[in-house]
Parts: sequence; structure tokens; C-alpha cells
Amino acid sequence: NGTNTWAWYDSASGGNLLATTPTYLTPVISVDTTYYVATDRFGCTSLRTAITAAVTPLPTVTSVLPASRCGTGSVTLSATASAGTISWWNAPTAGANVGTGPTYNTAIISATTTYYVQTTNNSCTSTRTAVVATIDSAQTITSTTPASRCDAGTVTLSAAATGGTLNWYADAFGGSILATGSNFTTPSISSSTTYYAEVTNETCTSARTAVTASITSVNAPTGNANQSFCNGETVGLLVTTSGSNIVWYNAASTGVVIPNSTPLVSGAIYYASQNNGTCESTSRLAVTATLGNCLGIDEVTFSQIKVYPNPVTDMLTISNTEMMSGIMVADMLGRILSTRNVNDTETQIDMSNYPTGTYLVEVTVDGAVKTFKVMKR
Repeated sequence: NGTNTWAWYDSASGGNLLATTPTYLTPVISVDTTYYVATDRFGCTSLRTAITAAVTPLPTVTSVLPASRCGTGSVTLSATASAGTISWWNAPTAGANVGTGPTYNTAIISATTTYYVQTTNNSCTSTRTAVVATIDSAQTITSTTPASRCDAGTVTLSAAATGGTLNWYADAFGGSILATGSNFTTPSISSSTTYYAEVTNETCTSARTAVTASITSVNAPTGNANQSFCNGETVGLLVTTSGSNIVWYNAASTGVVIPNSTPLVSGAIYYASQNNGTCESTSRLAVTATLGNCLGIDEVTFSQIKVYPNPVTDMLTISNTEMMSGIMVADMLGRILSTRNVNDTETQIDMSNYPTGTYLVEVTVDGAVKTFKVMKR
């Protein structure tokens, strides 16, 4: 009738007739498979023609490597595939293609973000695989509290942080952990020492912050170890050549404070400490007091000294042939009313505001001390 008929076979000759239509839908196949087709017209059958149904293996993402970082920034993710071209996406389906290749450097991110990777081989594309870029919270020391003490001993330092575990070190870099926690009690130290605090959450570690443990040491005042006094003079008139806020004791350590107004006793030893306003010296100057000249050790030094007018109404003049280094005025109870560094051969003291009475004026020359009684009208 002039119409072609079709015949599909599974072999080049003989074999099984599979279909008699112009097109043939193969059964499910997983590898390339060749089929054969022939036509028949007017009873004449053509030779069979081989037609191959090609199967392209579906590519797969074989491995992924997520990554993390501390704080805001870019993260590098990695993937491998069985075949094809790897591409990166911002969604599990559809979405935007953000990169191509086995590695992907993310945009700057501040929170953990999931990306998706697939591979395409010819016209075949794998399913997408999730890969996580993790952002761990950066750790920060938020505050530190240094501390101090007088003389050698332990000092407790403190620090606070955004979270995680606080560690203490003796070094700005490297070294071993000395202690863990918000508070750190140092070993016994004899001088100011800097320690370092850092915070870590096992993934992120902060920079170290310096915290100082301060030691304040105050030396004993200096002065002559042997000083003479005359009857009626008091402890407050004993002389120290250096030191401030002098306090006298009856012992080299601990002991009892001796008021400045206490009358001196011949042969007794008095012990002076000084105080810098925060710390008192632990060591003390020992002074043996002996009845004799009025708190002076060298009468020749004061042979030409003049104290006038005496009695005085307002300005008291003190002069000497040798350079004077200091003047002190005290009342008869030994209470110090004023002190002055002189470094001159003559000076004046304004006593106009002093109440009427008798005062002790102590003059220091070359480390020696002489006390004069002055009447105030």
C-alpha cells in the first residue's frame, strides 16, 4: 500500500522485535545500549540501522568541607564531585549562583550561613548539598581590675569578658596558663608585676590584656642613730633627715605608737617609721636618746647662730654663718606646728598668728640639730 512499517530489534540480526512504531521508548537502562531499526515498504525490508541510547551517569558531589572563623569575615568552603563543573548557590533549590569551582570564598558574613553546592556534567545536574560557613562569636576582655598592696605578698587581680573561659598568663604571648577564672591571686611578689588575661570559647580566643599587680615599698626614714636632748624636750623633737608623716614607736616592729608630746627618756631607743599616704614603712629608724645638749650633736655648728627678736611679735629672724637646711616650730607639748626647707644662711618665720606663749624652734645645720626656746608676745 506504499506505507513504511517500522521494526525495532535488540540485535543486528535476529533477536527480539521490540516495537513497530517510528519511535521507541526503551526500558530503564543504566549504561549505553544499542538498538536496531528497519523499515519495510512494498514487502521490501531495509537493512537494520544501529541507534545507540546513550546514558550519561548522574554526577554527584562526593565530599564537602565546611569551615568556620571568629567574628565577621569571609569563610572558604570546599567540595569535590564525581564529574562535571561544581557550582555554589545560596538556596537548596532555585536561588542565585554565587560561585563556581571546588572552593568558594563567601561574602563578608557576620552570622553562620548555609550555602549549597551542586555539579553539572553535560546536561545532568546533581542534587544540591548543604555546606555551612560557621561564624563563632569573637571573644573580648571587657574590663580589668588591677590591684596593689604595701610591701611583698600576694595580690588579687580581676577581669571580665564577653563569655568563655578566662585564663591568666605571665607573658603577653605564649607561656603556660597560671590560673583560670575571673579572679587571679598572684604568687608572692616583691615588686610590681604585669600579668595578662585572655578569654577563649575553645574556638575563638581574644587578645591578651595586661593587668598590673602593684607593690608599694616604703623605706625607713633616715637620721642620726644617736641624738642628745635636754630636760623637757619631747619625742616629736627627735630629728629625721628624710621621711614624711613620721610616727615613733617603742619597738623595731609592731609595738606601740609614742605620741610626739611624750618626754624623752635618756638611754631609751625610739623607732621612727614614715608613711607616703598609702603605705607605712615596715623597717624603722632606731634612735638612741641621751640627756645632754638640746637635740644637737655639734655645738660648734651653731656657735654663730642668731634667733631674734626674742620675745617676738611677728617676724622671727634666724641667721647663721653656715648654711641652714631646715626649720621646725613646735609647741611645748612637742606638737609640730610648721616645717620649712631653708638651704640659706638666713630665713624668717611669720609668728604673728601664733598665740602668746613659749615655742621650740628647731634649726638643722649639716645634719645637726639645735633647739631654741622663743617667747611669743
